[in-house]
Amino acid sequence: MPPVTAATQAESEPAIILHRRDYRDSSLLLDVFSRDHGRVGLVAKGVKKPRARWRGQLEPLRLLQLGWRGRSDLKTLTQADPVLPALTLRGVALYAGFYAAELVLRMTPREDPNPDVFRALLETLHALGSSPDINIKLRTFELSLLDACGYGLPLHETQAGNAIRADGWYSFDPIAGFSEVDEPAPGRVSGRVILALQTAGAGLAPVRREARELLARALQPHLGARPLQSAITLRAMQKLRRTSTGSEEGGQEPRDRH
Repeated sequence: MPPVTAATQAESEPAIILHRRDYRDSSLLLDVFSRDHGRVGLVAKGVKKPRARWRGQLEPLRLLQLGWRGRSDLKTLTQADPVLPALTLRGVALYAGFYAAELVLRMTPREDPNPDVFRALLETLHALGSSPDINIKLRTFELSLLDACGYGLPLHETQAGNAIRADGWYSFDPIAGFSEVDEPAPGRVSGRVILALQTAGAGLAPVRREARELLARALQPHLGARPLQSAITLRAMQKLRRTSTGSEEGGQEPRDRH
């Protein structure tokens, strides 16, 4: 049984659905990330019945105003009102959204309020719907998520307190940060990559592959042993898109996180 916690109740709480799965014959289990309560587990009873009032609304990545109540780790959904206009992602952008949601699901504990995570995820989902370079938006989100969870990268100086130099080379430890080294070697990071991550945005375009690899290493200790299924699917979708269009649009895909 889940641990018993203090009674909690919420009304009209902005929340993003991270994941859902079937529960018994007519219900759903939801993982949502809310603005003021953090990640919450909910049971939506009877929502798969033909005339259920929330049928069709509880879709992954949707922003809703939710209500719930309950004393256990799994609350009962009592309200689900749409927030308009509804966010619509399609194609590769949709799978990029699933990837962002799975990162939040894996990196945040239940019922630990973190408005910065909520804000970063919501902004990223909106950006994915309009961005010509999806993977730059994902790298920016990864940086924001690490910061919001207390694992931000020390992008301005080395462990020794020296400023990062564009022409320098650095070893990287996810806990300790960067240490300057004499020459490039496998696993070492160019200073220009670190400097590009300070501002993110379009400045990441020339170093997108290196930035992706560095952030994968930064995220790794916080994700556990299981691969992110969404990262595998997103990589396959982007490969298919490049093959069919002959385009590099969207850049490099996330590596498997495991």
